[in-house]
Amino acid sequence: MPLARGASRGSFFVPMGSGIGKMAATSEAPGSRKRKLMDHRMREAAEDALEGREASEATHDEAHPHVQLLGLNPELLHSVLGFLSAVEAHQVLDAPICRGLRAEVMRNSCVWKELCCSRPWLVSRADLDALSNCFSATARGGQGMVAHPPPGGVVRRKSMHLRRQLRCSLDASVTAGAYRELHRTLLCSVQGLRKESCRPSQRLAYICAVMAQFAKVKGIQMEALQACLPLLQAEPVRRVAQDSALAPHIITCIHSFQDPTLQCMALHALVLLARPLGGREGAVHVGIAPSLPSLQGPKGGICSVIKLMDQHPNHSELQAMACWSLVNFALNPSAKAYMLGQGAIHRVLQAMHLHPKNRDVQFRAIFALINLVVPDGGVSIENQIDDIVQQLLAAIEVFTEDGRLINRASLVLQNLSLNELNHGTLKRPRVQRLLQRCLVRFGAEDPVLAQSIRATLMRLFGSAVEELGLSALTLHPPTSSCFPPRQIRIPVTF
Repeated sequence: MPLARGASRGSFFVPMGSGIGKMAATSEAPGSRKRKLMDHRMREAAEDALEGREASEATHDEAHPHVQLLGLNPELLHSVLGFLSAVEAHQVLDAPICRGLRAEVMRNSCVWKELCCSRPWLVSRADLDALSNCFSATARGGQGMVAHPPPGGVVRRKSMHLRRQLRCSLDASVTAGAYRELHRTLLCSVQGLRKESCRPSQRLAYICAVMAQFAKVKGIQMEALQACLPLLQAEPVRRVAQDSALAPHIITCIHSFQDPTLQCMALHALVLLARPLGGREGAVHVGIAPSLPSLQGPKGGICSVIKLMDQHPNHSELQAMACWSLVNFALNPSAKAYMLGQGAIHRVLQAMHLHPKNRDVQFRAIFALINLVVPDGGVSIENQIDDIVQQLLAAIEVFTEDGRLINRASLVLQNLSLNELNHGTLKRPRVQRLLQRCLVRFGAEDPVLAQSIRATLMRLFGSAVEELGLSALTLHPPTSSCFPPRQIRIPVTF
């Protein structure tokens, strides 16, 4: 930024404008008292005006503390703007407080590049130029985005050097304007995602549009996922979302960004999208699961979840969320057959093995096994029964005081016991001992657990159970609205 004469480097000089300038010296001619008096009054008026201008500028700086930032060069200015919010930073650079600084900042593309690549947008530098080209046409047509050319005298000169400099200056201004317009669009998009005044269906449509427009901007995708999660909790909105393009956008996020935090949010959104209409969390599933074509296929949601589990085996939060998503996926028969063919049970057991003391991983994995242990579509899991039983018993022994986890584990064992081919693996003293202990500990307060364990014990250890006096408990089992009276496989929804 050019400095005015007499200003030291590092200080910011605001031109005073026309009206009051430096007074020229007057010669003292004999008998010119009138001229001297006039010059004296003009000097006093100039000093008073200068004091008034300085006082008004000081008052303006106190009222607008952001003005103090304008004395910094563009590179240092970006570092200071990191302490402000995204909205305040854009206002500081876009507000026409000083024409000189505004023109300087507008011509400097580094400032706008750094702002676009910083939080909360997190635009990748590899995609920044391609993304900014989408807004270059808008930037050329906007006001204040293209620097004005130099005076006509410079343009009329025939020097090739000066014309080359002019061309480079205009090109740099257009590029900076494109980055600036991109930053403005990102800012407006985030503000729109956080706005809650419109109807939920309108917000959902806006979220889908923003996710499609900024498919390569990680910050925008995270804001969109965070905005859609509370919307999907409501069944009317979930009904609309299941018929929209939200699921493909979420799956695209999983493939585009290698960020476990974003991927966990995307998996959570898939959990809610796959939840059946009319079903509530943790209840026995009754009805038809939603049909989501985007789940199947090599690049669909099921393969995406399995791929994430293979890529991040030690990330406990992601493993728990992935197991959670498989619960509702398995409610659809065709999706369940596809999951079993892709090795979903193996990934669930691997997560339980790698995180034996993580309650979330164990709980979500056991929940997924409830719907996966009885295969559909002719897919056999006989070679995995032993591993399933071993992981279930290990989880029961670690979390002996967790009634909810043991409740789900008992449902898995009950579903396994319905197939007589599994009785050879289930008829073990360790299984009988743990089930009896859980029945004594939680049977009185959890009727679903009590009925499930009693039915499994009678089916596997009928004679041994009768000797313990437990046979009478199966004659009049406790009833529950969440548990079917017949001994059938129990699918659950989450």
